[in-house]
Amino acid sequence: RFDYSTRMDLALQLSSMPIRPWLKLIDTSQALDGILSSHMTATGTFDSPRIAVSGTVASMHMDEFAFGDLTAQLSYSDRLLTLDSATLASAGGEYRAVGNLPIDLSFSATLGNRLPNEPFHVDISAHDTMFEMVSLLMPTVEELSGDFTAKFSLSGTARHPQIEGNASITNATLKYFDLEDPIRADSASVRMVDNRILVDQVKVFVERKGSRDSFERYFAYLDGEITALAIDTLYFDVDVMIPRELPFRYELEDISGRMTGDLHVEGAWP
Repeated sequence: RFDYSTRMDLALQLSSMPIRPWLKLIDTSQALDGILSSHMTATGTFDSPRIAVSGTVASMHMDEFAFGDLTAQLSYSDRLLTLDSATLASAGGEYRAVGNLPIDLSFSATLGNRLPNEPFHVDISAHDTMFEMVSLLMPTVEELSGDFTAKFSLSGTARHPQIEGNASITNATLKYFDLEDPIRADSASVRMVDNRILVDQVKVFVERKGSRDSFERYFAYLDGEITALAIDTLYFDVDVMIPRELPFRYELEDISGRMTGDLHVEGAWP
């Protein structure tokens, strides 16, 4: 219900609604899909709305990549969006987030003022053994497997983000389409401090069959840091060290060889 004083008292119930047709109204190339069921209430005024939403997006997927089921409860008032809980559960693991984000959802706000450069805070925890999103974001990756855990906080502002926490993966295997040998790691971890992700002597290796049918490991070492310049911009400053000849085979052009030496990777992405 709305009245002439711009007050509102609205309840909306959605059940089993595909999200892709609505997302394509915003971006025609949008391929994300799923089934939305939710309950929303909106009270207050046009200039100062109060909103509460609880809902699920079941079977979230993009093309052949399945992400799982998203369940969320959130509320909004006084230009603050509070994420009471959000959980993305899939066959391989679970991601959880809680926190708050400054945003202006009033009807009178202009597009440029919707996202003020004000402090936010979000706590995130994760455990996963399947990484569907990696292949989606990095098409050259054929497979990534391992036991991944993370617990960290995002805070600061959109222009000056801060990150604190830890992430690790054990029994990791990374396979690129064009490389014959997977890259492996028994264990790898990173620390997150301020706006930096610190990579401390991560050891990776490839395996080749040696004499007497035994497997021999050839190692490379990664060390350095990744700086979050903004929410959507990372700056890499990472050293890769190969102290001993490491074999490789590029399948697409049938190129093989051995490499050794040091490589420095530095620059912003994207």
